Amino acid sequence: MLQKARKLDKRSPHSFVAAPSRTSVDNLLQCKKRKQLQVSTKIRQNILSLTYYSQEGINCSTQRTNDLYIEESSTPLYAGAIPPRATAKRKYPYKCGVLFFYHIPSTGGSSINHWLRKYQKPENGNHRYFQRWARAVVNGQPNEEAEGIEKLFNSMMDDYVQNLGPNEWRIAHSHLCNNYLNESDDILNRWRSTVESQGCGMINSVMLRDPLNHAMSLYKVMKSKKSSRDDWAAHLQSLSAPGKWNTVLDFFLYNIQIHRYHDNYPTNIGRNPFNVTKEEKVRRAMEILDTHFDVITIGDHAEFKRQILNMTGWTDMDIPHANVYKKELDFTKKEIEALQKGLAKNGDTDFIDMVKLRYQWPLSYLTDALNFRLRKPMEQHDFLEDGDDDDGNPTDEQPSVDDEDKNEYSDDDESD
Repeated sequence: MLQKARKLDKRSPHSFVAAPSRTSVDNLLQCKKRKQLQVSTKIRQNILSLTYYSQEGINCSTQRTNDLYIEESSTPLYAGAIPPRATAKRKYPYKCGVLFFYHIPSTGGSSINHWLRKYQKPENGNHRYFQRWARAVVNGQPNEEAEGIEKLFNSMMDDYVQNLGPNEWRIAHSHLCNNYLNESDDILNRWRSTVESQGCGMINSVMLRDPLNHAMSLYKVMKSKKSSRDDWAAHLQSLSAPGKWNTVLDFFLYNIQIHRYHDNYPTNIGRNPFNVTKEEKVRRAMEILDTHFDVITIGDHAEFKRQILNMTGWTDMDIPHANVYKKELDFTKKEIEALQKGLAKNGDTDFIDMVKLRYQWPLSYLTDALNFRLRKPMEQHDFLEDGDDDDGNPTDEQPSVDDEDKNEYSDDDESD
């Protein structure tokens, strides 16, 4: 059984049992009845990543070797995990509701946002649309009003989810300086409760992306943020140092509110203010996904659209290829290796691997599939192979939007 690690400050959203490191897992896990199974290092890493969730479901020990032992047991591998909303069976489509899209920069979110805005037109449903975000870095300096903008967004959303008609749909777009998800559980629960109390559905959605592709695509906004290649990714060497951009994992947890400060923060920084480990960041991000999000995809716009249409019953329309960066980006081998190491150290690599295991596999077959693969020869691409991203690399310029597409709630338009 996994032993509980040291608990954090109870006032922090990270105040849960931190996931043990792989080294500590090797030392803590004990098996009385076991069957020795040889597995590749990459598969072993994925099995151990399940311990971010299961405190009781896996009983194994490496006995200080490279062997992995799985105890023969009927206990599911995900015992103790939070049942994920995104894989729960429900009766669709909802007759009314609110679609909330959490837009992580450089994930192809511009294309999704332009697609969603098509549904504002009367012939496509006449659905209301809301956004209220702002640049996180202005003239090379952090936006000091970021948290105030988030509070305004949340206040307006409180009103926006009220008084839905019996067949009414509304769309909300959350982006820069908006939801700081690591501290938004109460807010997200309140919005869902309000919508569902009206007999409608609350659909929270997010598009993720391969960490390396995401990081490389953001190099194109380096000049606008008055940075250089030498210092662009330097903040990844620290648990909490603020940078000019955030990785997929960091933006999902902390948005890009660099100078956020609360009384219980050890430091006045918004990126990982409690200096938690990468394992805890991954655990917390997965907890947020499981608890609050209904649609979760990794660079797959077709699947994102399929799930949204299944839940809403909307008319099928193509997702446009918006905000495409048409210039080439060149990288040295040294730069790519440094990015890979930084992203692994930050937790992004483990995060996306965990999302793939949890959401790209049918969970009802996960235990059988893992057991089967542990008993058969396998290739290294099993579990880990990434599909090619076909979304365009968004630029730092905001695309134009027809006046008829704008909404009374719109403040600013799309960005990267």
